[in-house]
Amino acid sequence: MKGILFKQPMIKAIINGSKTQTRRVIKPQPASDETMSSGFSLLFHPRYRVGEVVYIKEAWATYRANDDWTIPQIPKTATVFYKLDDPDGFSPIGKWRSPLFMPAWAARYFIKITDVRTERLEEITEDDAQSEGVTRPPNYSLTPHYQQWFRVLWDTINKQKGYGWDDNPWVWVYCFELASP
Repeated sequence: MKGILFKQPMIKAIINGSKTQTRRVIKPQPASDETMSSGFSLLFHPRYRVGEVVYIKEAWATYRANDDWTIPQIPKTATVFYKLDDPDGFSPIGKWRSPLFMPAWAARYFIKITDVRTERLEEITEDDAQSEGVTRPPNYSLTPHYQQWFRVLWDTINKQKGYGWDDNPWVWVYCFELASP
């Protein structure tokens, strides 16, 4: 089973139903727009497919007794704690482990991929930006559009990697719903 990383606020948005889409940079980027329109299916394959159930990776821990163990050594029956439930990290549990290395057996949330498509990042619609789970502050009169808030979120995650909003990279658009394992 494949996993997918999300930041904690986005996991909360998935749980409450306000996030039903995610965009991920296509790597490597196509050489041209013509590549995408002519034969992209031969060159580029999405990581996730329609109908596939994927587990959400999040920061996690077990009891301290397992702290010196590598992840494969931790029994699959171990009690798992999640950073999302303890954002300040004050619980008397073991060390927090990176979501990057979370095994499927430790996951508690799953999504089912319902649609996959490609597009240029800046083609995102207002409805799609809202489906990305972005929220507007209560006083949003100066920037009322979800697209603007999504742009800010996108750049905080991707700009330093060379895929900022202004670069307008090709992205996979994954639509999904919360699912059972």
